[in-house]
Amino acid sequence: MPTLRECALRLGTAVQALRLSLGESDRRGPWGELEAQARVQQALAGLTPQIQHLIHVLASVAGHHEALDACLERVQELLGRLNRLARPPADNAVHWFETAGRSWRLHETPLEIAEVFRSRLKQPGAAWVFTSATLAMGEDFDHFTSRLGIEQAETARWDSPFDYRRQALYFIPHRMPEPSAADYNRHLLELACELLDYSQGRAFLLFTSHRALREVAKGLADRIRYPLSIQGAAPGLSCSNAFVDSVMRSCWGPQAFGRGWMCVVRPYPVS
Repeated sequence: MPTLRECALRLGTAVQALRLSLGESDRRGPWGELEAQARVQQALAGLTPQIQHLIHVLASVAGHHEALDACLERVQELLGRLNRLARPPADNAVHWFETAGRSWRLHETPLEIAEVFRSRLKQPGAAWVFTSATLAMGEDFDHFTSRLGIEQAETARWDSPFDYRRQALYFIPHRMPEPSAADYNRHLLELACELLDYSQGRAFLLFTSHRALREVAKGLADRIRYPLSIQGAAPGLSCSNAFVDSVMRSCWGPQAFGRGWMCVVRPYPVS
């Protein structure tokens, strides 16, 4: 029987092989996109037996140490998830994947979460508060509450103090590829150069991935005459402080929401 260390090393090799089969670039996509890729399917098929071998070895030492028992439980759970993701999704769910750096993830996302979330709302001693600029359509919150299974809710909406009519422009670029396209960041770079020229460097841009942030910021470094403050390139609040100290500055940062970019014409704190 192989040792625990040997099983762990073999599993690590199988995990790396699957990551390599998914390509070098960071991306997201539906699982069906990979079903016809023989290299991915071969790597995935090689992953399952390595997990099973590790489970067998961990089971042979069950009860000897609580850390090993916890590891066994975790590996069994992961194998169950992997087997479920390898099967066709249920009618109310989608399977998809994402890669980032040296890591990868497989996801099962429900299309409807009302029933699951409603059970959470009924837990005793819990209170829920939702705040966002996008919860209501006009004065109506029904779209949001129905999707979450919220049957009774106190709602309120407050207007923004920002004068959008006089201080903002809404711009939709034409002839842009899909965000998933390989050359999307190149097109975004060209558009950003043009807009930064118009705004004289006054800009705050949000990205949905660090890779896109790095690629566009690198391309701009030699093409614009304004200094860049890049989130993650300096510690602490130095990025936001630099942005506040200079109105002639472009500030960049990835966030978990939104697509594309946002420009502001006055200093804006980075959280």
